[in-house]
Amino acid sequence: MSKEFARILTLLRKERNLSQKEASDALGISQALLSHYENGKRECGLEFLCTAADFYKVSCDYLLGRTPDRSGNFVTLADLPVLSGGDGATSSELLLEKRLTINSLNLIFSLLMEVGNKDISDDCATVIMTSIYRVLRILHVTDKSNPKNMFTLPSYNYCALTGGVTSVCEANAINVARNQRLDGESKTPVAVSPEKLSEKYPLYAPALLSLVTMVEERIKNQGNE
Repeated sequence: MSKEFARILTLLRKERNLSQKEASDALGISQALLSHYENGKRECGLEFLCTAADFYKVSCDYLLGRTPDRSGNFVTLADLPVLSGGDGATSSELLLEKRLTINSLNLIFSLLMEVGNKDISDDCATVIMTSIYRVLRILHVTDKSNPKNMFTLPSYNYCALTGGVTSVCEANAINVARNQRLDGESKTPVAVSPEKLSEKYPLYAPALLSLVTMVEERIKNQGNE
């Protein structure tokens, strides 16, 4: 059983403001057994997994921590055709990452328009565009014949400069986003919970939620190497 199951099961109960006794009665098990499930001391069977998913109106995949989308929607390599020529697996994975990124950007810019604050939008756009710039700089050095004067920032310090700019922009945007003194015309609160995103942006939300999972997994894996 996924190690996330116990955490998610507990969070779902608390979201509904239910005691363990109330939840266990509704789920048809003893409070002691539910406590074991929520503490990760025992693994549940398939029947309870389905019962809990129906009761909390989420998918079994969400309960198991396999997707951050409560309906269970997520993009996988199986959704994509294997490209002919070259390394099919690598090509398919890159195509998946392309689709996730493009769809996620569509949603992100929709949310930036929704929040309606120029400072937040400008800083976030700078973070996004700077990341693209940095990738282009990497690709630029793959071929020595590429023009040396294509960029004005020197190769020896562009990493530090762009990293510093994105850090400052991110910090500025967070400060504005957290500023409770801004009135409704200066900043609109944006709901970004998985269920709200899926409800409002059903076309793009699965990609964004899958991207979140993918990025966090890669960061964790880098830390473990």
